[in-house]
Amino acid sequence: MEDLQKTKANLLAENQALRDRLAISEGTLQAIMQGEVDALVVSTDKGPQVFTLKSADQSYRLLVEEMQQSAVILSDEELILYCNKSFSKLLHQPLEKLIGSSFKRFLSPQDTLLFQSQVKLAEKANQNAIELFLIPQTGVEVPVYLSINYLKPDDVSMNCVVITDLTEQKRHERTLASERLARLMLEQAGEAILVCDYTGNIIRASQVACQLWEKNLLSQPFDTLSIFLSQSTPASATHQQGMLNSTHLETAPGCKVPFAIASVLNGTSFQGQEVEITTQNGQVINLLLNARPLADEDNYFRGAVVILTDITRRKQVETALQQLNAELEQRVAQRTAQLMETNDHLLETVSQQHQTQLILLEQAQLLDLAHDTIITCDLNGAICFWNQGAESMYGWTKASALGQISHILLKTQFPQSLSEIETELFEKGYWEGELIHFRWDERPINVASRWVLQKDNAGKPIKILEINNDITERKLAQIALQQQTERERMVVAITQQIRKSLDLDEILNTTVAEVRQFLQTDRVIIYRINADWSGTVITESVAFGWKAILNMEITDTYFVETQGRQSYQQGMIKVNPDIYTAGLTACHLELLEQLQIRAKVIVPIFQQERLWGLLIAHHCSAPRQWQPWESELLQQLATQVAIAIQQSELYQQLQLANQRLENLAMVDKLTQIANRRSFDSRLDYLWQYLLREKDFISLLLCDIDYFKQYNDTYGHAVGDTCLTLIAQALKQTIKRSRDLVARYGGEEFVVILPNTASDGAVQVAQGIHQAIQQLNIPHTASAVKQYVTLTIGIATVIPTSDMLPLDLIKAADQALYQAKAQGRNRSCMWNPNDP
Repeated sequence: MEDLQKTKANLLAENQALRDRLAISEGTLQAIMQGEVDALVVSTDKGPQVFTLKSADQSYRLLVEEMQQSAVILSDEELILYCNKSFSKLLHQPLEKLIGSSFKRFLSPQDTLLFQSQVKLAEKANQNAIELFLIPQTGVEVPVYLSINYLKPDDVSMNCVVITDLTEQKRHERTLASERLARLMLEQAGEAILVCDYTGNIIRASQVACQLWEKNLLSQPFDTLSIFLSQSTPASATHQQGMLNSTHLETAPGCKVPFAIASVLNGTSFQGQEVEITTQNGQVINLLLNARPLADEDNYFRGAVVILTDITRRKQVETALQQLNAELEQRVAQRTAQLMETNDHLLETVSQQHQTQLILLEQAQLLDLAHDTIITCDLNGAICFWNQGAESMYGWTKASALGQISHILLKTQFPQSLSEIETELFEKGYWEGELIHFRWDERPINVASRWVLQKDNAGKPIKILEINNDITERKLAQIALQQQTERERMVVAITQQIRKSLDLDEILNTTVAEVRQFLQTDRVIIYRINADWSGTVITESVAFGWKAILNMEITDTYFVETQGRQSYQQGMIKVNPDIYTAGLTACHLELLEQLQIRAKVIVPIFQQERLWGLLIAHHCSAPRQWQPWESELLQQLATQVAIAIQQSELYQQLQLANQRLENLAMVDKLTQIANRRSFDSRLDYLWQYLLREKDFISLLLCDIDYFKQYNDTYGHAVGDTCLTLIAQALKQTIKRSRDLVARYGGEEFVVILPNTASDGAVQVAQGIHQAIQQLNIPHTASAVKQYVTLTIGIATVIPTSDMLPLDLIKAADQALYQAKAQGRNRSCMWNPNDP
């Protein structure tokens, strides 16, 4: 009976338990039907498992499908298990072709190893993001930002990848870089550069262009600049370039033809067109014009760019060089071709250097991705918090850093006093600036630091939060860019010096001074090599305290034979960081020690494949590891020096030719003394000089007596000999260098005696009579003597402002007339009181 009662009680308990579970199940079912449950936890033989309801993950799936970023789920074998629409659109392929394919198919080959390494990092729970390139169906690489997360649901390994397209961002960055480069080129350009919009108005102008027109050219119509075709340009050649329209061709001869921007805006390009402008003071400037239209991505013309190079000086030199012979013209043409090749090489080098700058800028931008250092200090500077970034940056562990005074531990170098920084921090609540810290191994680090003042709920300062970002690499990149810019500036400056000056000494002195200053070395020289391979130091820039070797001749046998012939004639650049480790002979080492040289770099200078000399940089104070860019800079400058030498030699040849022509124009061909032109020029000069000095000038006008009868008797050939003998006798009689003997015309000669009164003029005339008498040239047809004689008219005056040089000549001629009237073979002094 007792067992039956227990059974009934058990049944009632079980019944109640079942009712309770039924109530719970009905509540759960009701919650599920009303959408209040997203997932169920079910106990299985494998343990509790979570089952997600379809309605629960529908919103998440819709979110992934419609998101802008691409989402991909990869298997262990990197097969695509799932991808959304954005990924399909990115690769230009339908989803059904992507699902099940290998993700490696779409990776750029050079990024495969990088992707695999990031997958391995993700498996270790390191979430990292990388930039790489995907290859869509179009074949054009697409830059993307890729993040990988490792998951292992139900013991199944997979990687979730989120991909962001960076195409527009990269295009924007390139556009900004191009704009900055264009602005820099306009500011630094050595030519006049004008950029016009589609209406012909100027929207960009270089500094050289504004200086050329002496005003601000922005917003000015291009056609108001009054640019005309050069008069030397043939009309037919200009027409072939498409520059002249029918209106221009009908212009009357001699009229200036203006250059209009309309033809360029319509799509015509011009190269090497000579034009000219007239400045406000009337000066005509010759220019070389290059112009082309600017088109947008749809190939519509939106403007034009015009480059004008000043060739005025070149035109003048070209005009002078036309007087040289054909051989010189051929040499100039050959040298011009060489210069163009050198210029192309220089432009290529500058282009490579610009690419290097862009690479350095990209590297500097990547530094922003580095982990920041976060330090918290109390108001006394004691470190309270030290993160892993600080451990990685400075090398001290958290345990060794906590409690230390921050600026003492890091040996901080502040840009201003610490008290000033703390004052600004407490006033503003923050401080920003650049600091120099030192790691545990004493290595300095440049950091961009931001301090933030932390306060409690009552607003009372309690701590200082310090966030430091390592910018050491960026600083080094900036220094590299500054050095690169400075090198380019030096090359441009020396090139401009060569263009504006033909003085070789000035160019060489500028070169060595600029190189020594830029390289921060002790001595820079230019060594001129002679035909026997010896040489002389012709130009030098030396720092204070070191031996000057200017004009020093080096004839050492080892240096001449070994260093000259075996190396430099082959164009070899010699770099020696330390003379004591270079394996030099004892005699060579002794020579370098005498010159106080410890390290050196030597670059040859060639003239038409001939070794002309050497450009040498000496470091005297210590050994020096020369950088490759330093050798390249010296090589570029050696090329510019060679150009300067060639230009100077051509200019000297031109000057010599002009001097020869001038000498021929100022000397009488028969007698080889000064001619009438030389006499007029000398008399005008001395007249103005003595007018200021208020001193005497005397003039002797000499005439051979009965010279017509002499020619009739002895013939004109003997008469020419007689004239030559008399001219030389007159020249020998005149002792002072400032006096002048000249042939005045026919049988007349003239003598100018500056700073000479009448008494001195009479003495000179008597000396001339004696010299002619000593010649004793027979003259049987003379009515005076049986030998050739002279009659001389003398005039002496002190120039005044109301007199002219012609008055002195007339006075001497009047005295000559009186001497002839008195019987010839005599001298007569002009008397201003005679009628």
